[in-house]
Amino acid sequence: MKKNSLMSILFIVLAALNIAGCKKETVDNRDYTTLFKNTFWLAEFHNIDKQMQPASIEFFENGHLIWEDISSRIIGTWTLEKNKISITFSNESSFEATINADNKLSDIQNNATNAFTLKAGELNTVKEQKVANSQWTMSNLLLEFTSDRYAAATFGTPGATSTTTYNMIYDKKGPVVTFTSYNFKYFIVMTSDSKMIGVNQWYSYSRLFPFEITRK
Repeated sequence: MKKNSLMSILFIVLAALNIAGCKKETVDNRDYTTLFKNTFWLAEFHNIDKQMQPASIEFFENGHLIWEDISSRIIGTWTLEKNKISITFSNESSFEATINADNKLSDIQNNATNAFTLKAGELNTVKEQKVANSQWTMSNLLLEFTSDRYAAATFGTPGATSTTTYNMIYDKKGPVVTFTSYNFKYFIVMTSDSKMIGVNQWYSYSRLFPFEITRK
């Protein structure tokens, strides 16, 4: 009886191993090209100064792209091989990465010039969200978009008796908002209807100042 029980268990184990061996490998049939045809991606990177800053990549369906950050606007090309993307810029920098199921990049391999290093990237679903007639705040800044063209930046702690306001013209393309004054410039990327991340540079300082700002 005991021998028969052992034989039965052995038969079940062998049958299970046989079934497992016959299973086909999982095939990834996802069409990754839809993530890059006429879409925007949010990127985070740093140069030789190691200061992290955001960038926006606009992908076109013809295999071309435009990279934009606070100090540059660079054209490039992109190619896909299943879930692997390769990007080459006109300044000869390039990188390769794996596209994850959550539409983010991983295993980023940089082949950079000027110490350019991409640290992160993800699909940005914010494309044509308007900012006109909205207010955005952070600890020492109130940013008011008074129309489709004009904005006012008020610096100072909320409720303070002394604040400084700059009126300026801003530009918005997709999720990117940029504006420049005579003594500073801002580069901002919308990441949702209620949040933007960006970086500013005051011309009297060499460093950049990253920030996060939310809709009031």
